[in-house]
Amino acid sequence: MAELKGAERRLHERKPLRGTAQLVFPSQPPLEVRTWDISAGGIAIIASANPPPKLRCVIRFVVPLLTGGGTPVEVKVQVAHSVLSSNHGAFMVGLQFEGLSAAGEQAVARFLKGQ
Repeated sequence: MAELKGAERRLHERKPLRGTAQLVFPSQPPLEVRTWDISAGGIAIIASANPPPKLRCVIRFVVPLLTGGGTPVEVKVQVAHSVLSSNHGAFMVGLQFEGLSAAGEQAVARFLKGQ
């Protein structure tokens, strides 16, 4: 059976989300990262560090609102993949949400629907 690649592996629609975020690890200062895109199941970031697959940490970011401002979200995530991107000069990291709060789910859903 052929391996599914790229978008075929994705379970959720993604939408660009350009902004800043923080990865939080136990006993370390937060790592500043840039957000790239988001889906109901996770978020892609651009980071200067290369986190190992399956690493669990917390990400803090803001989901923008059409009316201005945004909803702050803090959620546990697990690293799904990390690859060095020559286009970005950093690592493209895919993070899967683990236990996104109801408010976080609503904010992400509204953003994905363009509301």
